[in-house]
Amino acid sequence: MRSKHILYYQKEVFYHLNPKGRQNLPQTRNNYLKVVKSFCDFLKTEGYIARNPAKDISYARTPQLLPRTVLTVREIKKLLKAPDIHTPLGYRDRTILEVLYSTGIRRAELLDLKPNDIDYEKGFLKVERGKGGRGRVVPIGKIACRYIENYIKLVRIDLCRGKGSDHLFLSLRGNRLSEPALKHLINKYTRKARLKKRVSPHVFRHTCATHLVRSKANIRCVQEILGHKSLDTTQKYTQITITDLKEAHACCHPREKEKNY
Repeated sequence: MRSKHILYYQKEVFYHLNPKGRQNLPQTRNNYLKVVKSFCDFLKTEGYIARNPAKDISYARTPQLLPRTVLTVREIKKLLKAPDIHTPLGYRDRTILEVLYSTGIRRAELLDLKPNDIDYEKGFLKVERGKGGRGRVVPIGKIACRYIENYIKLVRIDLCRGKGSDHLFLSLRGNRLSEPALKHLINKYTRKARLKKRVSPHVFRHTCATHLVRSKANIRCVQEILGHKSLDTTQKYTQITITDLKEAHACCHPREKEKNY
């Protein structure tokens, strides 16, 4: 096997049409090439070939896809007000929703939070291990801080049930809140708020970032808040804003309203 064979295969993967008669997406083509590269690594390790012909293989550049769902300010307010804060679980759930929207942290980062990770007086929380094992400090808004403080002082102590759990958000039995439970509570309040969009923990992350960018937040600050390793990942939220501007232009500009041209 030589490098030219890898090149021939790469061209074949590029021009090959899938069963739907379409060209494969860059991610799919890259997956094919990753298998070839892994196989060549194996052959070289086992001594079947002297050099790896796929060593310098270049992958197709994958486009940054825009988030499918972003809530409007009105929608997020309706969702935040959906829990009944006069009940312990309702107050816990309202606190969870406020933290997700205020900080844009990931689902796993939220569930792994501990009370000691929160400084509600100064308005920060600490993510010990984010994606890729990277930790960071994230600012929390005043409203979310107020809910966290009241939750820790008045609600969480009852949910602990003497178990001494070290996680911030607990289930009714005093255990660490699970991912299915988090998904269930978000779905419940989405229905209660009568939102037609599908909302997940990641939608809160997209919504937080998009609203920050729309409010002219520095893109590098947004990158740090979200914990993105690359600025390119954060740039997709600026694309959303450009799309918003295009829609506003199409709806409001006098020339766009003219039918005869």
